[in-house]
Amino acid sequence: MTETSKFDYPFAMEHVCSLSLHTTHRIVTGDTPEGIRFTGFIGEGKFSGPRLRGRILAGGADWALLRKDGVLVADVKLHLETDDSAIIQLFYSGLVDMGVDGYNQVQAGSPPKGVFHPRTSIRMLTGAATYQDLNRSQFIGVGQLDYRAGAPSISYDVYRITVPTGER
Repeated sequence: MTETSKFDYPFAMEHVCSLSLHTTHRIVTGDTPEGIRFTGFIGEGKFSGPRLRGRILAGGADWALLRKDGVLVADVKLHLETDDSAIIQLFYSGLVDMGVDGYNQVQAGSPPKGVFHPRTSIRMLTGAATYQDLNRSQFIGVGQLDYRAGAPSISYDVYRITVPTGER
C-alpha cells in the first residue's frame, strides 16, 4: 500500500543548469571520531543550461566527511562566473552512498572504485541584478561522482524547486 501526501503541496522542478568539475588535490585530516575527514579543492569547471551558462572558478572546496557507515557527507562552496560576467556563490551539502564497505576501503588505503550518485541541497547567492531571483530560490542537485579514471570527475543536474505563481 502506498500512502499519499497528507497535504499535497503543489511544486515543480525546473532544470537550471548542468555542471561538471574536478578536484585538483586534497588534504586528508585523517580518521577522526566522526569518520575520515578530507578537503578536496576544486579546479575550474563549466556549467550550462536554459538560464545559466559559464565557468566554475578554481578555488572552491568540498569539506567532506566519510562516515563509518560508508556515507560521504559533502559540504561544498564554490563560485560560478556566468557568460555575462556575474559572480554567483553556489554552496551545497548532501550525501553520497559509497557502499557499506566504503569507509573500510578508504581506511585501508584503497581509493573508491566505480560510480556513485550524490543527492544535494543547493543554494545560490549573488549581487548581480540579473540573477536576484536565485537568492530567493532553493535548488536540488542529482549527480554522478565517477572514480573509474582514478581521480574523481563530478557532474550534477541542478533543479530549482518552484511553487505556483503568487505563493511563497
